[in-house]
Amino acid sequence: IFDAIRSVNDRKKVLPMFLSNNIREGIVDREAIVFVRGAPWGKLYRTSTIKENNIMFADIKKAEDLVFTKIAVANSKKIVYIKKPLYIYNFTRSSLSNDIKNYNPIYSEKAYEIICSKLKKNYYNDELNSIYFLEVVYAGTRSCIVRGESIKNCLNYFKKKNKTYKSDKYFKYYNFRYKFLYYIFKFNMIFLLKIFMRG
Repeated sequence: IFDAIRSVNDRKKVLPMFLSNNIREGIVDREAIVFVRGAPWGKLYRTSTIKENNIMFADIKKAEDLVFTKIAVANSKKIVYIKKPLYIYNFTRSSLSNDIKNYNPIYSEKAYEIICSKLKKNYYNDELNSIYFLEVVYAGTRSCIVRGESIKNCLNYFKKKNKTYKSDKYFKYYNFRYKFLYYIFKFNMIFLLKIFMRG
């Protein structure tokens, strides 16, 4: 797993491949399953890992790459992180993946269901719990915000999905924005949501 450079209109910025600043270069343990970005780029796999485990992209409109990545990383015998940008990602606002119509929480929910069906729940309990928060609770609530839904609808979505999330051993490693949204909604500090929506 390696970082990338995100290029937007000739402006370039390093894009870390993990959703946590706590991941160090070198051999990475199971936290890689939780925090690795879903994008298919920024990783190299042994062909045998993909073929022997029959790992494929999910048949859904969005978050299909999330399914592939989480399952492929979980099935890797050794995970190594190179903290260098070895890939350039050209961000295109008009692409299908950035179309606002595709920002629907249902895709993250479907992706999570598929990941759960492929990973042993009793073996990956903490990891699946954290993936649920990052990819369903957080990403779904963020989708509601991006789509311009009312604060009330965003809050209702968060409360409904957050009921099944239990704070886990990975929570302390979440980046600030994930914790920020969690506490805004958990403690009903909706007035702070405007700050989050600008970001």
